[in-house]
Amino acid sequence: MTKRSLDASIVSELGNVFLKPVQFLELQFDSGTVYLHDDLGQITTTTPSATFEGVGDLGQIGTIKETERLVPSGVSVVLSGIDTDLLDEARNQDYVDRTAIIYIGMRNLVTGVMVSDPSEIFYGYMDQMRIISGDGPATIQLDLEHEQKRWEKAPLGIYDDATMQTEFSGDLFFEFLPHMISLTLEWGGRSANSGVSFGAPPRGDSEAPVYRR
Repeated sequence: MTKRSLDASIVSELGNVFLKPVQFLELQFDSGTVYLHDDLGQITTTTPSATFEGVGDLGQIGTIKETERLVPSGVSVVLSGIDTDLLDEARNQDYVDRTAIIYIGMRNLVTGVMVSDPSEIFYGYMDQMRIISGDGPATIQLDLEHEQKRWEKAPLGIYDDATMQTEFSGDLFFEFLPHMISLTLEWGGRSANSGVSFGAPPRGDSEAPVYRR
């Protein structure tokens, strides 16, 4: 889940006029992970253990929204003037449903040193990518969906014994499922398809009430 708090060292330095916020982007493609940030130069972090390449003003991360209800909100990322290697990554690889993480940290304007490792503020998946290329520098606009969006999707697969054995060999939970479809249960002396009686007859009555489905 997305972290909901910043590192204590970042919070303590929020009033420092020589600090600036830096946003970090981690895109996990099949061939490898791309690490970018919206400042200049390279920044190496311990958590995550990676070196992020700066894209400066050419990178833009949209507003991350949080509501009172559990409504997943996505975010858009725009990268302009990117190098050809990253452009090839975008064009030639499957990216849908690959992990995307956004972090935020504070960097000293004078020394260029980070106050601490960045804090995770968004965890989700790549959804839709648009590449705009022409005579000028290419631009990539990437839409990210929050991880909660997957809660709205129906799970794939069939609830049967064959599927259960594939994932959990020896588990007999669904073994008798096919037999239950046409099964007729006898309960209280009446068949289940004509009526079911529950409990003992109340006092003064000759037989228990019958509840029909």
